[in-house]
Amino acid sequence: MDPDAGATEADLKAQFDLAQTLVAKIDETHKAVKRIRRVKAQVEMWKEQLTHVDADEQKRSAVEERAKQLIEQLHAVEGELVTSTPRPRSTVCASHAAERQAGGLINVVTGADAAPTRQAYDVFEHLSAQVDAQLDTLESILGEGVADFNAGGGFEGGAVVG
Repeated sequence: MDPDAGATEADLKAQFDLAQTLVAKIDETHKAVKRIRRVKAQVEMWKEQLTHVDADEQKRSAVEERAKQLIEQLHAVEGELVTSTPRPRSTVCASHAAERQAGGLINVVTGADAAPTRQAYDVFEHLSAQVDAQLDTLESILGEGVADFNAGGGFEGGAVVG
């Protein structure tokens, strides 16, 4: 701690606590993205398996359409949580993915020996609400979309596990 900063022990504890909360939210985001990618891979695998089986064209087409819809829904949530596509350096800062914003906020919060500002808490609450909304959407997709995909494909015991 810089002795000239004038920060108290309570200020630094508040800074540490908010930084830890941000790290936990980023971790939750990463776990959700890993889950999304795992489900997308399972859907792709089962869709591919169906093309190698003697399934009628109508069933194959229906499964492919369900797979496409499910993957698009999952991709949309993933895009709100993290920036998953490479971008030119000049546009990286313009990314609105929650993970990037939370990472930037950690830098703001820990950038000085001082208590976090009210604005830092407000930004965290806003980002947290955005992430939580996407996680709720993800749970809905995994609950309904995966069940629909499994049922529509006639996969016994469920092919895709969310």
